[in-house]
Amino acid sequence: MSLKNRLDQLPLHEIRDFMIDLARKAGGMIRNADPSVGGSDEKNNSADRVTATDKAVEDMVQAATARQYPEFDFLGEETFKAGQKLSDKPTFVCDPIDGTLNFIHGYPNCAFSLALTLYKQPVIGVVYNPLRGDLFYATKGYGAYLERVDGQTLALPIKPPSALEV
Repeated sequence: MSLKNRLDQLPLHEIRDFMIDLARKAGGMIRNADPSVGGSDEKNNSADRVTATDKAVEDMVQAATARQYPEFDFLGEETFKAGQKLSDKPTFVCDPIDGTLNFIHGYPNCAFSLALTLYKQPVIGVVYNPLRGDLFYATKGYGAYLERVDGQTLALPIKPPSALEV
């Protein structure tokens, strides 16, 4: 079955709204956390860290997606196991805190990221910076949007691209 035909069978807007709700819940966990370098572990090197919050957020997301969409797969940055591969099945892909080092040091430049793939292609993406309140989301065939902390929603790109003057 083609990606287009399979996409037509999925309730994309319902899944997107579910993912946005998860992003907001994860954002609350991130905002309420007490990050510190002492509470983190190295993954691959001293700049690649993982915190208890990374793990807790990913666990929450994995459990919620399994309850709501048990037939979908899940790949998470913190629970990834060697040999796991992205399949053609609908798959949630999660980075619980993109920018963990910034999070640890209290810099407000980190985000929760969640995608849904189908046939190894991204079809929905949600990125939420809970410390700044910016929520980005996109659905294949329906565009991309920025929802600002004040509730204003803007279609992306905000300004159409233009040629550079040389």
